[in-house]
Amino acid sequence: MCPLFGGKVNYLIGAPFAWTWPMVFTGAAYLYSGATGDVIYEIRGTQWDEHMGAELAGVGDVDHNGYDDFLMASINWDDSG
Repeated sequence: MCPLFGGKVNYLIGAPFAWTWPMVFTGAAYLYSGATGDVIYEIRGTQWDEHMGAELAGVGDVDHNGYDDFLMASINWDDSG
């Protein structure tokens, strides 16, 4: 759970086996509104077998902008180019 946007409790969901065609298992993470159920924010992986969203963590308001922040991990992300 991630209390963001207007004081409502929202939900951050990881989908590490999501596909971004034509690559498989790029992964994704979705932030859903607790008020409406709509997707507020979506982040998708960019590499084959990356598994974006495999690990998620709420970390509070790190940047002091009044909204809680979160961290995500991609277990197979490769920056070797």
